[in-house]
Amino acid sequence: MNDTPIQREKLYNLITADLMEGNATAHEIAKHLKKAGHLVYGARQEVAPRLTELEIKGRVEVLAKVWDEDTQKNVSLYGLIHE
Repeated sequence: MNDTPIQREKLYNLITADLMEGNATAHEIAKHLKKAGHLVYGARQEVAPRLTELEIKGRVEVLAKVWDEDTQKNVSLYGLIHE
């Protein structure tokens, strides 16, 4: 599937909607979107690039590093930037 600006914007909106429910890691966001039927695999790699782009755009920010029990690694915890 080719990535288009429309598909990116749709994923941006899904990610920000998920973050409106509370702060989350990329892994958690991917699992939520998979469960809702928006992602094929529910893998972190499906949302991580879009989170980076949203961070550059000033729509989300890294709040802290937290321990992820699933991956056994410290990962970024994302939250929305409220204007």
